[in-house]
Amino acid sequence: MPVKNFHYGNHYHSSECTRLANPQNNETGVRVNTNLKWEYAPGATDYRISIGTSPGIYDIVENELTGNTIFYGLDENLELNQEYFVLIIPLNENGSASGCLEESFTTGVPTVSCQEFDYPIISIPDKVALCENEPFGILKSNNPARGYRWIFIEADGSETIISEAPELKYEKVGQYRLELYNTINEFGGTIECPVSKNFQVVNSIVPIIEDVIITRGNSGLTITVRVEELGEFEYALDSPDKNFQDSPVFTNVKPGERKVFVKDRLGCGITERLIEKELSLQDFPSFFTPNGDGYNDYWQYRNPNNSSEISVEVIHIFDRYGNFIAQIDPKSVGWNGIFNGRLMPASDYWFRAISFNKKEIKGHFTLKR
Repeated sequence: MPVKNFHYGNHYHSSECTRLANPQNNETGVRVNTNLKWEYAPGATDYRISIGTSPGIYDIVENELTGNTIFYGLDENLELNQEYFVLIIPLNENGSASGCLEESFTTGVPTVSCQEFDYPIISIPDKVALCENEPFGILKSNNPARGYRWIFIEADGSETIISEAPELKYEKVGQYRLELYNTINEFGGTIECPVSKNFQVVNSIVPIIEDVIITRGNSGLTITVRVEELGEFEYALDSPDKNFQDSPVFTNVKPGERKVFVKDRLGCGITERLIEKELSLQDFPSFFTPNGDGYNDYWQYRNPNNSSEISVEVIHIFDRYGNFIAQIDPKSVGWNGIFNGRLMPASDYWFRAISFNKKEIKGHFTLKR
């Protein structure tokens, strides 16, 4: 390398320009996190360094003094597969060396690529609920990965990263995307192996059962469940631990005490209703007063919970001596205290109710006048 001079007053003090020691000039495959090192220049008390991505253009570091050291560490990693140009000028209190040459090196070119086993597994539903009356929801990725990016997609298509944690706290409906990635390191650089999936956050509600319609056939009951509002619901019979089905209709159901369960498919809640219960004496009033005042004028089976299903098939009424007085349809208004066109006297009367299960229950009640 040519000898350069420092000028000291009326005489010259000879000194060589320094040169790169690590990486060396024209070296290739350099790590992106490398620290620069150069040879000591005799008489130098400081060095001025410039680094750029084009010859003579120092867009990374320009004329930065390093002090009396022969090392320089960059604040950020360099780019992979990029040539860099370096100019280092020694100096002291009398001036700086002149005519020093620019040197260069090139970072490594990645030779590896993501293999199938390098990609994380992603599993997240297509739809996620923001439940009614809940201010926010929590969604967690149960798949391990090196990094996470939860992204909200605006209506105009612009995207915003809203979390880089394994879970997301979300407060509004809309379109989202989850990105998971693992990494491969080479030449000190990082290569991402990403996977992603879009999903939608939608409003959802706890189901409310509006009605249960029951019809009877030769092979058993047909039960149809109606809910108040549209939603993505699933239905089960007798137990919430049984398999839920998409259809609100159950067929060939044996008579007896039954419960239906309606579950929000997106996880916002579950509702149940008893649709046929075993008969008990509490299902029949202990008295009635057929005096025409509009209160307790009829004696009739009490339909529990106003269920659309009536458990009683027929009711027979007898006087205290066992004489048959009336047969009541459980769906009618009931018995008005009249037999063969005449008012029956105030007294105790007996009834026998037969359920659709062919079970029988007996009791008595009082007619008051």
